[in-house]
Amino acid sequence: MRKLSHISFPAALVFIVTFWLVGSRAAVQITVLLLPADMTRLLADSTRYTLPLYLIRNSGFVFLLVGTVLAVRYVLRMSFSSFITDAPAFRYRRSFAAAGVWLMATALLTAGEGLLMPENYLFHPDFRAFFLFLFPAAAAVVIQASSEELLFRTLLGRWVEKYTGRILPPVILSGLLFLFAHLMNPEIQRFGSSAAIYLYYFLFGAMLMLFSKLDGGYELAIGIHVGNNLFSSLLVNYDGSVMPTPSLFTAQSITPTGAVIVLGISAGISYMIFIRKRANCAN
Repeated sequence: MRKLSHISFPAALVFIVTFWLVGSRAAVQITVLLLPADMTRLLADSTRYTLPLYLIRNSGFVFLLVGTVLAVRYVLRMSFSSFITDAPAFRYRRSFAAAGVWLMATALLTAGEGLLMPENYLFHPDFRAFFLFLFPAAAAVVIQASSEELLFRTLLGRWVEKYTGRILPPVILSGLLFLFAHLMNPEIQRFGSSAAIYLYYFLFGAMLMLFSKLDGGYELAIGIHVGNNLFSSLLVNYDGSVMPTPSLFTAQSITPTGAVIVLGISAGISYMIFIRKRANCAN
């Protein structure tokens, strides 16, 4: 990575956040002016799903992604590929594979839980809504998860590695940042007395940074985040979700301890496939 001044990363962060917030606010205001009055009233109801409202709620991530791309190019003056990975080029297949493995592992583990507690999972698919949602959701999830990873993982990781080559500082900071970013989620409000819900978010953020550092790039983190969000958007969402969707199943309740267990097993599987296998091949 090219030598950067001490103000490069703070300047990039300010640019990204400003572009994100201003662009998102402007887009929402313009959309509200163009929408019918009844649709505008629905914007304030975060418990209901409609495809237009889902896309509006995710539109801000387009500005986060574009702002990050611009900051990398014109503030950090790096190529986008070298920002994301230490490899010669972005490893698309690795990212896609990570998304698939995480999605499959989480689905199988959740299916196992469903066999033990079938009353907790309600199967009530609206197939018309689901198939209309499928492709827009896939695009929205890729943009949302990728933009979050570029800001909260890649920028943070590159920033910290400028001052230290150690793995532990960015891993801990990533876990804390991911936790703080989700403190307003409904599940935090519902299970705030359980340490497991805080542990879940910390471990998820820390795991993504650890995998990125061990793998020499952020492709795995992007893929895992995409796979995780596709699972919750398309297969199993839960009552009171921060982002309602027409998922095939709805979990009537979530258990923070169970979520930590599923996270740990899925992370272990991903580590064995992508990190350990790569290390063995290198040897």
